Amino acid sequence: MQGRLLKKSLDAAKNKEKELEITIAKLKTESHEFILQESIVFQVTYVIMLLAL
Repeated sequence: MQGRLLKKSLDAAKNKEKELEITIAKLKTESHEFILQESIVFQVTYVIMLLAL
């Protein structure tokens, strides 16, 4: 009986770990995309400022 409960608990923990790994991967991707967008905005702003001179 206890063995089954421990196995269920272990399986639940492993599933949660997988969910967290997926979430972390998604957040890393979103973070990278945000940094790229921020870089593009900075470059466009810089060009506009140069053109305004």
